[in-house]
Amino acid sequence: MIKAIFLDYTGTILREDCWQMKEVQRRVCAASTCRDEDHLLARFHAHLKDWEAQSVGATYRDADEVVTCTFRSLGEEISMTEDIPSLMKLMRSFWADGAFFPDVAPFFALCSLPIYVISNNGEGYVARAMAKHGLNPAGLVCADHVRAYKPARSLFERALEVSGCRPEEVLHVGDSYDSDVTGARSAGIRPILLQRKGGPARADVTTISSLTHLIPLLKEERKHDSMKYYKILFSPTGGTKKAADILMHSLCREAVQVDLMDREADFGAIPFAAEDVCLVAVPSFGGRVPVPAAQRLAKMEGNGARVILMTVYGNRHYDDTLVELEDLLSQAGFRPVAGVAALAEHSMDRRFAQGRPDAADQAELEAFGRTIRQRLEAGEYPAPALPGNRPYKDMPPLLSKPLATEDCGQCGQCAEVCPVGAIDPENAANTNADLCASCMACTTVCANGRQVPAPIMEKLSAMLEKVCQGRKENELF
Repeated sequence: MIKAIFLDYTGTILREDCWQMKEVQRRVCAASTCRDEDHLLARFHAHLKDWEAQSVGATYRDADEVVTCTFRSLGEEISMTEDIPSLMKLMRSFWADGAFFPDVAPFFALCSLPIYVISNNGEGYVARAMAKHGLNPAGLVCADHVRAYKPARSLFERALEVSGCRPEEVLHVGDSYDSDVTGARSAGIRPILLQRKGGPARADVTTISSLTHLIPLLKEERKHDSMKYYKILFSPTGGTKKAADILMHSLCREAVQVDLMDREADFGAIPFAAEDVCLVAVPSFGGRVPVPAAQRLAKMEGNGARVILMTVYGNRHYDDTLVELEDLLSQAGFRPVAGVAALAEHSMDRRFAQGRPDAADQAELEAFGRTIRQRLEAGEYPAPALPGNRPYKDMPPLLSKPLATEDCGQCGQCAEVCPVGAIDPENAANTNADLCASCMACTTVCANGRQVPAPIMEKLSAMLEKVCQGRKENELF
C-alpha cells in the first residue's frame, strides 16, 4: 500500500526556465566564448554533477558552495568574465522565489497522501518557496541533512526515516533519470519519471507528463490494497524459514503465514486470489519436494495467484526440486513468477553450509526480493526458466529416521511437531517408521531425546563429506 509521495524539487516543482535562470544564461553567454544557451546549460549541469559527486561527508559543500564552484570551473572552460557573486544572487533568488510549474498546486490539492519534498537545495530556500506558494508538504529532506547529494542512497533513506514509511510504501517522482530514478531504486523505492516535454521512452520505469497524471495512478494502486502476501513454508528445522523470511522481508511488510507442517490444517480452504503474491518455500529432500509438502500443496487452489518458488538445501544439490515445485503449483492454479535455490545448514549434519544463510546470502536475497517487487509492479514477470529434469529423479530411500533415546522424558514435543503424526504422543518410543518423513523436526525440539541411530548417522556423514564440500552459491531465476 502506498502511504506517501516523495517529490523532487528543482525541475519537478520549481521551473528551470524562470526569469532568474534566463538572466544567468544571458549574462554568461554575453561574457564568455559560449554563445549557445542549450550547450551552456548542458555544460553547467555536467560541472554541477561533478562537484556534487565530490561533496560527500567530510568534503561536503552546501548548494551555495557547489554552485559557486560550478561557475568557477565552467568559467575557466568557457573563459567567462561575468561576476560570480552577482550570478549567485540570481541563483538564490531562483531557488527561493522562482516560479512553480502549473500542475504543482493542483497536485497538492488532489493528492490525499502526505507529500515529502526531497531536494539537493538548501532547506531554507525550499521552505521559503513552498510557503510563498501556499503549499504545505509533510516534510522537507535536503542534501544538507545527510551531507550528500542525489542520487545518494542516504538521502532517500533519510526521507524514509522522516516519513516513517518502508520503501514499498512510497513513490518517488522526479524529472532526472540519473538522480531520481537511480537514487530511489538504490533505496528500494519505486520511481516515477516526470517528462513534461516528452523524451526518450524508457521501458524500465513508469513515466508521466504531468504531476496530476499521478492521481489516477494512485487510484489504481488503491485497487490493489486488497492484495495479500502469503508465506507458505515447510520448514522442519528452521533453515527454510530463515531464508524465506529474508526474501519476504524485502517484498512486503506483512504476510499471511501458512505452515505446511500443520497436519490438521485444511489447505484447500485458503482463499487465494489472482492479485495475491505467494512465496512457497520447501527444503530439498534428496533432490525432491518433501512428500508431505507436495501432498498439501496439491490440495491448494491458487486461482491465478502469483507465486515465487524457493527450495533450500544443505550444500549438496537441489536436483529436480524446483521443477517439481513448479509443476505442483502450476497444476494447483498458481502462476510462477520467480525461482530461488538458497543455502541453509544441512538438517542432518550442520557442519555443511554452517551459518548459512549468512550476511552475503542475506544481501543477495534481499536484493532479489526488491527485483521481484519491481517486476510485479511493472507487470512483467514471464515464467522463470528453472533447471531440473522431467521425469524427476527417484526419491531416495529415507534411512535417517530419528528414534527416542535413553534421555527421552516423554514430554510429547516431538509428537506435536511431527508433520505426519509418526510419533505416538503417549509414548515417544513408538515411532511409525513407514510414516516418518525424515524431516528432523523432532530432533530440533529435542536434540538429546531423539536422534538418528549412530551407525546410520556415521554412514550418512561419510557420504555427505564427499558431496557437500566447498561453498555453493544461491541461484536466482
